[in-house]
Amino acid sequence: MKALRQRRKESRYTLAQVATALGFSRPSTISAYESGNRKPNIDILQKLAKLYGCTVDELLDKDEETASTK
Repeated sequence: MKALRQRRKESRYTLAQVATALGFSRPSTISAYESGNRKPNIDILQKLAKLYGCTVDELLDKDEETASTK
């Protein structure tokens, strides 16, 4: 999920900072979400969107997917 990594970097958060903000003990969980090895549930997506100041759709690359299907 490329947008997750991009949003985190734009927000200037480290993996550890995001993990702590979401209540995870390890940043590897966030890394797994960003690499696509794990899929975050809707609750996690909503927390990430709030943290990054964006929408869940933006985190899921909905704009890119729509553009690529046209």
